[in-house]
Amino acid sequence: MLFPTEKIFADDGKQEKKSAGKGPSVIAQYLLDTREFNSLAVYVSTSRLPLGLSIWGFTEVNGTQYKSDDRFNLTRSLSEYRFSFDGLGQKLNIKGLVAQIEYNDITPGGGEILRFGVAYRHKLAIPSVGKLGGSDGWLQWRAHPYETDGDGGQASLIYFIPLHKKAHINGWIDLNYAEGNSPRWVVGPFLNLYLHQSIWAVLRYRYNGVENAFGLDGTGWALGLRADF
Repeated sequence: MLFPTEKIFADDGKQEKKSAGKGPSVIAQYLLDTREFNSLAVYVSTSRLPLGLSIWGFTEVNGTQYKSDDRFNLTRSLSEYRFSFDGLGQKLNIKGLVAQIEYNDITPGGGEILRFGVAYRHKLAIPSVGKLGGSDGWLQWRAHPYETDGDGGQASLIYFIPLHKKAHINGWIDLNYAEGNSPRWVVGPFLNLYLHQSIWAVLRYRYNGVENAFGLDGTGWALGLRADF
């Protein structure tokens, strides 16, 4: 996730559960960012495919920062797709462990890379406080130590925290590292509030040290809507 988005569901975990036994699930999100650009993202998740394979990914397009008169002109994009294989966990008898290949493409200028590694997800009990909490969330720990650019890698913590049947927090903490560069953090929590049928209101905070390194402003808030299909 060099220029990560979301992530609305923070990873494939919740989507996987939702789409079990069905075709691909799709989520569309549109946000207005305090850095004076708009953002459109589409997320896709499959149920388990043959040979223990599942796919989760998104494509997000953004406008140019601090050009409010042109905020509907989407000029930057990030695509990220993650292919997970649960055969590793089955072989080692570790539930929640998967091998992963991640594809990234950033335009303009970022280029395409592949990352290789593993991920491990487990439940997180959320204590109840009145009518809040009381349900199980999850954490996913990811390590992608090898990239095809040959000089970097990524470690991540991804989370899903249910607050109420109509509200949850999800997001991620990424540590991007590359030879000769300081570590670059990317932090992206989302607050999701159910409105009606498949529509949610979304509040996002973003700190993106990678964007800072590329001469962009990596810190901002965004507000918008999400639709689940």
